[in-house]
Amino acid sequence: MFIMVDESTGYCITSTHFNRNAETILAQIKKNIQYVESQFDRKVKEINSDQGNEFTNDQIEKYLVSKGIRHIFSATQDYAANGRAERYIRTIVTDATTLLKHSNLRIKFWEYAVTSTTNVRNCLEDKTTGQLPLKAISSQPVKVRFMSFLPFGEQGIIWNHNHNKLKPSGLSAIILCKDPNSHGCKFFVPSIKKVVTSDNYTIPDYAVDSILGNTQNIYLDDQSRSDIFNEAENSDAVSRLYDAFENYEDDHKQVTLLTDLFTTEELAQIEVNAKYSSPSDNL
Repeated sequence: MFIMVDESTGYCITSTHFNRNAETILAQIKKNIQYVESQFDRKVKEINSDQGNEFTNDQIEKYLVSKGIRHIFSATQDYAANGRAERYIRTIVTDATTLLKHSNLRIKFWEYAVTSTTNVRNCLEDKTTGQLPLKAISSQPVKVRFMSFLPFGEQGIIWNHNHNKLKPSGLSAIILCKDPNSHGCKFFVPSIKKVVTSDNYTIPDYAVDSILGNTQNIYLDDQSRSDIFNEAENSDAVSRLYDAFENYEDDHKQVTLLTDLFTTEELAQIEVNAKYSSPSDNL
């Protein structure tokens, strides 16, 4: 897992990779910087990182110099020097692990759990700044609708484009996360063992909070749309989301791998007890 956190606003960008070589990390750094510059109209001025081999190479150095970005390294084993990122690593890993254990999904769904918890964290008040990271980093007015977050691991029904009139038009699916490359969400369909994206879905009433509800738009422009919920309901929804993701130990242990959280036997037991089989191995 690769994570970049804005020191000023607390906005977080996460991604998962099969390796951490220089080419992979450089490509992701370029992608993240371009995203921040184009979507939020912000300029990256400085990057802090540890002294791992994926950061101390000529490729990354040349790119940062060409962009006029300072690259500052933390001292070896000095986790406090890059404490905000270390704390976010622990937080995201804990949140994602909790989602997987609660939903009885296998470790292969790790990527989607990380995306889901990152989306939520960016829309929760940051204790340091007292603001929502998404609002703080955006140069344009943004309203966050908490009812738009779908419950990871719960049951949903998506439209079956290949159905015939003699069979149900919906497919039973497991909710994963919002698709960053479309207006839809990602679902795992057990019957075909595939992860698909759909913006035509419904969620049973028992799987959704009555206030959070179900919608397909996470962001609302203040001038173009109005929120149908009053401030008391919205505040209540924020409090419940915040409390749900704050049940973790407040320490500074560096955790980047699942093996740091579970023993080999525990990971094997999670796989055995998983409610749903894994998607294809090429995910």
